[in-house]
Amino acid sequence: MVLPLSADSLALKPVSDMLRMAWNLSWYHGTDSVLKQVNSEAEIQEFLDTLKLSTEDTLTLKMTHTPSGLKDCLRSIVQAAGHREVRAALTRMSFYLLNDRLSFKGGTGPCGVTLKSLSWHTTLNRSVSAQDEKLLIDIIHFLNKLLKEQRKNVPVELLNWLLELLLRQSPNPLLDLLVLTESQTREEMDDVRTAVRQQLQKELIALFSTLLLSFEAVTDRKCLELFYVFQTQLALKLLQCLRVTDAPHFYGLPSLERTLRGMAHLTACPGWSAHSPLTKPLDICGKYLSGLLEVITSFYVERGGNAMSFMGKGVTKSTVLCLLHLSHEMMAQAQSSDWMSLWFLPLGSQSEDHAPTQQGLAWLIPLWVDRDPEVSVKENRVRFTSLGLGSALTTLETGCVALANSCQNISGGLWGTVVNILLDQSECSMVRREVGLSVWFFLPVPLEICCECSCKPHSLFTAVD
Repeated sequence: MVLPLSADSLALKPVSDMLRMAWNLSWYHGTDSVLKQVNSEAEIQEFLDTLKLSTEDTLTLKMTHTPSGLKDCLRSIVQAAGHREVRAALTRMSFYLLNDRLSFKGGTGPCGVTLKSLSWHTTLNRSVSAQDEKLLIDIIHFLNKLLKEQRKNVPVELLNWLLELLLRQSPNPLLDLLVLTESQTREEMDDVRTAVRQQLQKELIALFSTLLLSFEAVTDRKCLELFYVFQTQLALKLLQCLRVTDAPHFYGLPSLERTLRGMAHLTACPGWSAHSPLTKPLDICGKYLSGLLEVITSFYVERGGNAMSFMGKGVTKSTVLCLLHLSHEMMAQAQSSDWMSLWFLPLGSQSEDHAPTQQGLAWLIPLWVDRDPEVSVKENRVRFTSLGLGSALTTLETGCVALANSCQNISGGLWGTVVNILLDQSECSMVRREVGLSVWFFLPVPLEICCECSCKPHSLFTAVD
């Protein structure tokens, strides 16, 4: 037997609040009808005042009802008198995305469904003051969250809108904000302004990286054409970031590491260099190669690796990964093997008393033996990635010969190096796999080319000690 609540219980505020809310939802047949009645100007007395929703009840209902809450956020952005109101509305929208993630794992929640039906793009398209970059950071952060939540099924309309926004030729597009202009680098900015610019660059690169990952399952032709153009435009902007970062007046590891991490995401996409109307793909790849080789020699090879440098490990990891992606891009875009000579680099300093240093791939060998003491062998990505780069370069005959010449000063030569790694049972399978691929590519090298190295102390086919 269920006894009715006593009068004392009904007088309690939590109970009366629940009863009032349940009464209105039942009377008006749902939340949408209740909110429609609340927003209407006409007031009809249909029941007792004690059952009418209070201002607190109405606000709670609007906030907890996702479609109504999102509409209210967009209305606040449109009618905002300042950036503070816009920032508050964006924060509320981010909370709706968070609620979707916690409540609807593996599917699209009410927030994602509602945003697909609302024309919110035009709301965020409003012009923003150039001086207030903090607001732009919040907007970009929200867009990045939205893309991550809908990565498996991103609406084509959202992708088209983002790409058209990024590629339009209006003043100060988002791509230009990645790079400081010459006048900005000359002037001395205060600490607050510098921190804001660094945060803005961080959010932009994060958004672009998420956008690149969102196109794995896209089949729309128009969207893909815009995406291909965006890839090359982003590649050129990141190259400018790398140059500005390398300048003495704007040197900093965080900015350099962010730029290289964005490059790693970009260069993983096949054909990223092939969609510029003014610059040839190999020219873009050559500029990338020049900058990346300068970084890897500055942060690793000429500084003794991790043993003598406790800074820049993230820079080294991203740079080697970019070089691996770049090797595959150059092989795909090149019509001949002439591009291999671009990878040759003099190792060591030149002076008047000594002959010019030997050109070759000697800079790659220290990366092969990299063992970071802070991580296990299986987690050492620099070593695995650099061995993958070596196997990629040895797909060409000139790469095999250049790598053999670069190992002349190593006991056992090239074969001694690769076979020792291949037979080492303590090596992880990924490392041994890449070395095995290199051995596979070495075998078809013609004998007459090997004979050119036979007069040297360690030829391509030097026996293992």
